Amino acid sequence: PSRTRPFGNARTNAISLGVDRQANDRTGDISCLSGCSGRPLSQAETTVAAWGEYVVAGWNDSKGFCSGAAQGWATSADGGQTFTDQGDVPALPTGGRYRGDPVHFVDTSTGEFYVLGLYEEAPATGSGLAIMNGHFSGSTFVVDGNRKIIAGGADFLDKEWGCVDPVSHAIYVTYSRFVGGGTPQIELVRSTDGGTTWSAPVAVHDAAQNGLVQGSRPVIGPNGELIVY
Repeated sequence: PSRTRPFGNARTNAISLGVDRQANDRTGDISCLSGCSGRPLSQAETTVAAWGEYVVAGWNDSKGFCSGAAQGWATSADGGQTFTDQGDVPALPTGGRYRGDPVHFVDTSTGEFYVLGLYEEAPATGSGLAIMNGHFSGSTFVVDGNRKIIAGGADFLDKEWGCVDPVSHAIYVTYSRFVGGGTPQIELVRSTDGGTTWSAPVAVHDAAQNGLVQGSRPVIGPNGELIVY
């Protein structure tokens, strides 16, 4: 049977906001200010992934242009009530540094977190992509891997994004490749072994769209399909 509801009794959904919590500790940034010739120090382009009470936040950290990485991160084991500023995202064993544009995501069936970012092996090679993964053991975040996805070069890589399939555990990463430093095209890579190895890049659109695309987002659909928008 059909039912009608008077307009005056329409249900309203309220959003309850918690108390703001600071994830980063900027007190150590002061010593870097003089090394940047007075350049303002800031954090931007934030990201966060959560699984139960476990949270991993990240941001661009401009102090990295003075020293260290340009990508910071913090962890919480109490649902974001308190955070531990973890400092720079660790460099790869081969050297270099994370350069920012972080994207965090988590395998919701295992609790494995992924920290994705631009990566600079050396200034002459430009920005590639790298990914760190790990899990929580109590309140401690344990790093399980830290690997290069794709090297930088003459083509500038930017605007990366990632997701993980909670059933197959395959990891998908898309990004914009600025061919020759100018014309953008969106490419996709995949890992089926936890980020140890990656497929060759493939473009996700027709060549006629080169130069007209930017800012991709991969997500896993309800039937396990990959959707890039």
